[in-house]
Amino acid sequence: MTPILIVANSATLGGASLSLLELLLRLPQAGYLATVVVPEPGHLADAAGQAGAEVRVIPQPPWVSPGTLDAWLYAVRQIPEAVTRLGALIDETRPALVWTNSATIPAGALAAARARVPHLWFIQEFLGQGGMGGPLDATTLLGCIQGLSTRVVAISTALRAAFPEPDAVAMVSAPVALGPFRQLRPDLTAPVIVSLGTISASKGLGDLAGAAILLAERGVDFRVQVMGDFYYADYLAAIERRLTRAGVRGRS
Repeated sequence: MTPILIVANSATLGGASLSLLELLLRLPQAGYLATVVVPEPGHLADAAGQAGAEVRVIPQPPWVSPGTLDAWLYAVRQIPEAVTRLGALIDETRPALVWTNSATIPAGALAAARARVPHLWFIQEFLGQGGMGGPLDATTLLGCIQGLSTRVVAISTALRAAFPEPDAVAMVSAPVALGPFRQLRPDLTAPVIVSLGTISASKGLGDLAGAAILLAERGVDFRVQVMGDFYYADYLAAIERRLTRAGVRGRS
């Protein structure tokens, strides 16, 4: 079995993590043995272990931040330690490849470059917007991603087009587990708006709630079906209170 090292940016089971789990289930069949680095214990660590991967916990500071400049500087100052710890893990496991599963964390790419190990960067999000902003502009970050990687893979043509050298970026759609969707039985007596994604502010559920309120005010007949992991109970409760106050709670 060929060892590889996969570095994840989140311990929750968001879209990137779910795609990673689909990959982990298939790697042994292709002859690969994965060690997965997670930033903290949690749902992803448990699920990756159940999928047969060895799991290590190493915090992964981002090079983007939705907060203040001080918050960004604090995160960036933690990157050298993460690189050092990943370097030690590379020395221990001797992977044929280091795989970074998010554009938001650079330590895996830096550690791979220092160890002279091939690096693949799997891009699943747009930099420079929402929670993935900060003082470094997106073009600079995407250029660094290309410069630090043996191969860059994006999950959509739009993501690929954002790179300074898009022709050098491969496009591979992220795997999706279809089982949960087969259980979805929307009410088709009215037009249905379907939201797929983790229930968090970064996924824009508040915008969907605002749109639903506007549609109701205009007399449009519709229903909203939301599918996703409910890790952020306080955020979900706030959305539900907003819908209740607007009188459209029963449409979702």
